[in-house]
Amino acid sequence: MKLLTRYIFSIICSFSLLVILYLSSIHELIAISPSFPRLEIIDPASDLCLFVSDICGYNGTGSSDIRAINYISDGKFLNATLWLASFNNNTTPGIEKAYGILINADSDNKTGMLGIDYKVEILSINGTWTKIIEEWSSNGDVKTLSDITPYNETFFEEGRAYVMLSADLSVIHSPSRYKVIFYAEEENTVGNPDYIDHTNWINIPPSEFIISTSPNSLLLKPGEDDFIKLQVNSTIGIELEANLYHSQKESADDVSVDFIPPVIRIPPYGTSMSRLQINILQYAEPGPRTIHITINSTLPSDSLLRNNPAKTTETSISGKNGAPIPPSLENNNVVEQPTSFPITIKRALTQGEIFKAFWNDYGEFITYFGGIVTGTILPGIAKKIKFR
Repeated sequence: MKLLTRYIFSIICSFSLLVILYLSSIHELIAISPSFPRLEIIDPASDLCLFVSDICGYNGTGSSDIRAINYISDGKFLNATLWLASFNNNTTPGIEKAYGILINADSDNKTGMLGIDYKVEILSINGTWTKIIEEWSSNGDVKTLSDITPYNETFFEEGRAYVMLSADLSVIHSPSRYKVIFYAEEENTVGNPDYIDHTNWINIPPSEFIISTSPNSLLLKPGEDDFIKLQVNSTIGIELEANLYHSQKESADDVSVDFIPPVIRIPPYGTSMSRLQINILQYAEPGPRTIHITINSTLPSDSLLRNNPAKTTETSISGKNGAPIPPSLENNNVVEQPTSFPITIKRALTQGEIFKAFWNDYGEFITYFGGIVTGTILPGIAKKIKFR
């Protein structure tokens, strides 16, 4: 009996282990990062920065001057095109070129090297292209996850000023939320300064507010007012203060609009509420109206090394002396989301229509009560008066 019990227990344990392993493998297979359509960033011309300072505005070579970036993701790969001032695949003596993506995989600046957890980079060393993927530690160590030398995949087109980058998101465990910086770099090996052109931090999924209203529309008459509930969802990983306002130029001038409150605080990846009070002015003509609503907020600066010279290093992002950090990669942008709310103003009722509506609501009761009065109460009163 004991042997049978042990045998059954062993089977149950083995089966449970198989189920756990199966579910774990399924989780790995279905793990996927957010997908989003093609987005674009415009980058100013001739804005290269020195690595060891916050001084920017240099020309460098055209192959390191980013003019625009397009990026897109299917949830499995993050793909980007860096549009440059120019691009030349030929080796320039004394200059090494690099193009890459810095990734904050958990949107936490306390992990990795000042928030940078991974680097994906294509770089040219002595005329040979290499693609590397690195994991960065908060203590400054670097682990190479992949090193493809020579890198023979097509990532540029002769005579065209662009390079293409791709990051396999499964290598960084398919994060549900992350931040990236795209960059182009030129490292001078003969004593000249090193330059970098880079974007600000870019949130993925893209930073946005999603506004919903309840109800979805209103039907009011002149002189009437009502309240609309506004719910704002944020895809941004920090607490923000957001402003609500409406465009008076685009909205109707016979409708008064007030937000209660006009400023709201939204928790990280959270939701906040406000109310929209709508008052139809007395002179309003009947017909449809549209209230244009906008919410915006300024994301705070997210500097890596500003005012922290102790952590500045001569090493570039491609650095050969450990985990390098650019001097100041900031994010200070405005997130804004417009929406609209439809209103229909009904024609004001005439006195006759007001009386008719009143009678439709209360006429039956008045008739019934009047019948009681005239048929029962008044005859009784008349009899009492008569007998006096």
